[in-house]
Amino acid sequence: MWTDWPADGRPPRLGAGRAARFAAGLVLIGAALVSGCAPVVVGGTAVGASVIHDRRPTAVLLDDQRIEMIARSRYDDTPEIAARSRISVTSYNRVALLTGQAENPVVRRRYAELVSRIPHVKRVVDQVTIGSPASLQRESQDAYLTSRVKVALASVKLDGFDPTRVKVVTEGGVVHLLGLLTPREAEAVVATVRHVPGVVQVVKLFERYDHGETGLGAAAQIESQANPTSVSPFVGSASRPRALPPPGSGSRLAAQGAQAERRWPPARGMAG
Repeated sequence: MWTDWPADGRPPRLGAGRAARFAAGLVLIGAALVSGCAPVVVGGTAVGASVIHDRRPTAVLLDDQRIEMIARSRYDDTPEIAARSRISVTSYNRVALLTGQAENPVVRRRYAELVSRIPHVKRVVDQVTIGSPASLQRESQDAYLTSRVKVALASVKLDGFDPTRVKVVTEGGVVHLLGLLTPREAEAVVATVRHVPGVVQVVKLFERYDHGETGLGAAAQIESQANPTSVSPFVGSASRPRALPPPGSGSRLAAQGAQAERRWPPARGMAG
């Protein structure tokens, strides 16, 4: 609704709430111009236009956004964790992937517990390592590697395959792949990513997508390819995601082994 301008010719003043909403709108428009992807407002929340191609139901996609926001808030609001770690949370289909570094196992476990209590989180996949925070150089290298992987995914030639349906998270040269994919798509994606220069390891965390199922039906039919039937929390050898070394790496990476996948909450009867 238009507002009459004051007699002095100056534009009317906006209240704090309206000014904040106006500024947020400008930020969204600017982001759209830079990325070439206009934002779409769903239920009052702005999401990228790639949501049109996403196999997650809209409600699940919005849950993933909220999970990441709440996880970051709880991290920042817990100094004893934030001061002793560098951890990022990526939520996909309500599965929260934790990557980064923590000073000790206690800090890592504490944050995994906090994330597991966020509404709608169905599982926590903890890939946090124990050690010093990654350097800015390492972060830049990982960001560049992520971009190279995304470019490589555009070369996958399968009918109906959309590379934007693959979520790529890189930490220390280890590439984590998430998404709702068919078995053929998952196989083609992994085969492509393994040959990207700089990739140390590929961790496949896909969930199965069945053709013919749509919306909430598809979400109910998915099957985690990295989900063991019964594991205790944070046990090294009891559970690990499917981690694939790059071609030619041979025994070196085999000796090192994949970073163990730790899950929370524990399976019933196996808490330790």
